[in-house]
Amino acid sequence: MSRDLRVWTGRDKGHAYDLLWSGGGALTLCEVKSLTEENETDQLREAIGQLLDYADDFRPKELRRLAGAGLDLT
Repeated sequence: MSRDLRVWTGRDKGHAYDLLWSGGGALTLCEVKSLTEENETDQLREAIGQLLDYADDFRPKELRRLAGAGLDLT
């Protein structure tokens, strides 16, 4: 069974994401942070803020371009 997995890292139109992949009709965005006892809360807040920002900016048309026509965004 082919999953047609595609993976991206880096930057796309001003976004500096850690890992973005598509496969099986879904798109997944992952933000990786280094945690210590001192920075855990700030790092988690930053990661959540980044993911929410990306979700707002990556519109379905752009996601289809990145992931290919097989991505179901309905």
